[in-house]
Order: sequence, then C-alpha cells, then structure tokens
Amino acid sequence: MKITLYTTHCPMCQVIEKKLKLANAEYNVCENVNEIKKLGYLSAPLLKVDDEIYTFKDANIWLNKLKEERDNAN
Repeated sequence: MKITLYTTHCPMCQVIEKKLKLANAEYNVCENVNEIKKLGYLSAPLLKVDDEIYTFKDANIWLNKLKEERDNAN
C-alpha cells in the first residue's frame, strides 16, 4: 500500500498526520500545492492511498478503520 499525504500543515492536515502516526502507517509527504491542483483539488489535506484520493472527512474514516484493524491484529 502506498500512502501520500498532501499537506499545507494546516490544523486539519496536522490531524491527518497525527492519525497516520497513530496507525503506524508508512507514508510520504507532499507539500507542493501545485501537485494538489494537478489532482483537481483546491484544498488540503488529501490522502492518496494507492489510486484512491480521500479528502479530510473520508481520510479520517479510512484512518480510523486502519488503526482499528492494526490494533486488532496485535
């Protein structure tokens, strides 16, 4: 699984990054606003998981599930 966080380090971006860390997820960070625009979005955060792109709300849902799965596996 390849995860990329598109961030401007705003408070919402920080929430997503904190949840990535809590889920022990390996991820890349992209701070380039032009890359966000190339994806067709005008705001951050975005979370790209493989070929799926999540905005803030859906990224939170996805990360909550990931953390729960990883917690249950341990």
